[in-house]
Amino acid sequence: MKDITDRPETLRIATAEAFLGLDPTAVTRLRSGGEGWGELLGSIRAVVVTAVKRTAELLPGCHPLPLGGIGVAAEVEEAGLRLQVTVRAVAASGVEMEALTGASIGILHAYDRLATGTERDLEGVRLIGSRGGPEDWSETIDPPVRAGVIVLSDSVHAGTKEDRAGVAVRDRLIALGSVEVPVYEVLPDEPETLRKRAVELIEGGLDLLLTVGGTGLWSRDRTVEAVEELIDRPVPGISEAARAYGQRRIPYAMLSRGVSGLAGSTLILTFPGSTKGAIESCDAVFPGLLHAFRIMRNPSHDDSSSPPSHS
Repeated sequence: MKDITDRPETLRIATAEAFLGLDPTAVTRLRSGGEGWGELLGSIRAVVVTAVKRTAELLPGCHPLPLGGIGVAAEVEEAGLRLQVTVRAVAASGVEMEALTGASIGILHAYDRLATGTERDLEGVRLIGSRGGPEDWSETIDPPVRAGVIVLSDSVHAGTKEDRAGVAVRDRLIALGSVEVPVYEVLPDEPETLRKRAVELIEGGLDLLLTVGGTGLWSRDRTVEAVEELIDRPVPGISEAARAYGQRRIPYAMLSRGVSGLAGSTLILTFPGSTKGAIESCDAVFPGLLHAFRIMRNPSHDDSSSPPSHS
């Protein structure tokens, strides 16, 4: 089973269909209500729901998911019976296999029930659409977002400790493909030093400034205070998302005082100084956060919350 622990939960939707070819006589009987069509339709729905719910038992590589909805649509067409199954869940894994399993078992049930005196032809099962995965929330930003990463740590600045958290954040930003990181620096835990350097970067037109460290409760943790002086438009949802993501993995995430917001046209984020905390904060807000730059650069952009459908 693939490890999906680090994936954020998103709305996942998938639709699969299956077709059962039938001879014209059987189609006519079904359309006229014969063959116990009402009862057959009810039993198809029951079988589909059961199959979808038990997908993880049937296919060991699938994750048990908190299913939010299962839709079943069966229609008699000129050449036979078409079955469509739509599955919805807020989860870290897609629901394609659940939809395909439901359609497969449902059409097999119909095949079995329509056995007597009927020519039948199973014509296959296919996925006709899915959405909600990381690729749906990715953004291609052109020109790329110019980002800076500033690490706040007395020990790293003094050379007595190696920086891992800032490097991890920098590498994750670059891996997004729409972000350049021309600035990576290590500063001591001095709020005035950070404030002065941040002002220089903001005035230099940096799109995104990420600080790493100084968001905790230690007396020298003053990053938040320095950054709050610069922010003129808070965007609290970003830090809330990072804390919520972290809290589901470690109970100490609630202790981060991280803030986020706009200083002019520069978006500033404050991440924890621990490597794990910094990585989890990145995973929580990217790539979705890139949408902010599309909005700021093009105010008329359609800010729809629905991801595109992949057919």
